[in-house]
Amino acid sequence: MLKALTPCENEVLHLKAKGFIEKEIADRRCVSLNTVKAQTKSLIKKLRVSNGYEAVARYAAKNPDIFKHMVVAICMTAQSIGMFGTFQNEYRHIRKHSNNVLKVKNLKSRARRSRNLKLNFN
Repeated sequence: MLKALTPCENEVLHLKAKGFIEKEIADRRCVSLNTVKAQTKSLIKKLRVSNGYEAVARYAAKNPDIFKHMVVAICMTAQSIGMFGTFQNEYRHIRKHSNNVLKVKNLKSRARRSRNLKLNFN
C-alpha cells in the first residue's frame, strides 16, 4: 500500500513520522503549506486511513527505524512531563516568593515617597 504513494507523499509521511509539523515540512521541502496539506490528504486517501495519525502508525509499522525514533520521542515527552510535575510545586513557591518580594519593594518605595512629600498649606 505504501508503494502507491508518490515520492513527495512518501517524503511528507516520513517527515511526519519523525515528528515534524506541516509548517516545518513545508519549510524543509521549500514548498507551500497548502502543498503539504494537499499531499497529506492525498496519502490519507491512498492509504485508506481516516487521519494522519493512522497513516504515520502504518508507516512506522513497516519501518523499524522510524518506530524506534517514535518510541524515543514518546519516552522523552513522558519524562519531561514527569519532570515538570516534580518541579511544579517548587515553581509555585518561587513565584509566590517573588510576588511577596515585589510587594515589599512597592511598600518600601511608597514609604520613601511619602516621607519625601512636602506639605504646602498656602
